Amino acid sequence: MKINNADNFISVIAKLLRCLEYNDVKETGGDNGIDITASKDGKTYCFGCMYDIDAISEKKMKVLCDAYKASRYDVAVFVTNSSFISGAKKLGEENGVLLWDRNTVDRMAIGISES
Repeated sequence: MKINNADNFISVIAKLLRCLEYNDVKETGGDNGIDITASKDGKTYCFGCMYDIDAISEKKMKVLCDAYKASRYDVAVFVTNSSFISGAKKLGEENGVLLWDRNTVDRMAIGISES
């Protein structure tokens, strides 16, 4: 799966989730910090997705953490093509957010065709 730029990042992640057998995958538009919702194994998930050339900052992580706290989702995941600065990692972990950086996404995508 190729992530070309910020314009296709969310849709590629949505495709990846479908290939990983997540159900009811929906792109939400991200107005509140949640870009994708899905379910798997009886849990509901919200995903914040950020394509960035720089590492993800605490400020960007806080947007998803706040949206997650205000939601009824069981699990929150922050997905990026980049990495996380230490403060963002700490904030995410303190709020129970799973962190998927470029290495995690690459490992998940191994063997998945674009079709």
